[in-house]
Amino acid sequence: MMKFKVSSSHGYLIVNSINGEVLECYSDGSKEDYLPDIARFDIDRFRKTQKNNSVPDDVDILRFGFYNKDGTYETPAEGYEADRNYALFEAIADISFIAAKENYRTDDSREMISQFIEWAKDFKYLHKKIVWGVNSPLDYLESIHLFTLFKINQWRST
Repeated sequence: MMKFKVSSSHGYLIVNSINGEVLECYSDGSKEDYLPDIARFDIDRFRKTQKNNSVPDDVDILRFGFYNKDGTYETPAEGYEADRNYALFEAIADISFIAAKENYRTDDSREMISQFIEWAKDFKYLHKKIVWGVNSPLDYLESIHLFTLFKINQWRST
């Protein structure tokens, strides 16, 4: 079973990364402690805002919406929900880094940057249904690396 940790100032929870169900609770037991009341985290909402539709191994509770055992819903703390463009920005940065390592250059730097942006959009579109670490045998870094090498070879041969 795929799991991840949600950290709080009151302790932490171990959560099922597929459905968001709380599996284990390690709380401080203070009267302000709300961790034992949480039933499930809103995985779908988080994945839509998280880079590459994935869930990190350790997440701050403020970034998550969650359902309490009484059925009430708590939204992510204001300002903590990830930027929806993060996945695109991350892909552009990764493609740029890989291209530099491969000594990929064009005569016009603006053209090259435009290429990287388009490649990142292509990568994001091709992998829109991938949940890294869950429904793909490849991981994100391996996939973006192979994709970028393919694009570089495609452009070098034109």
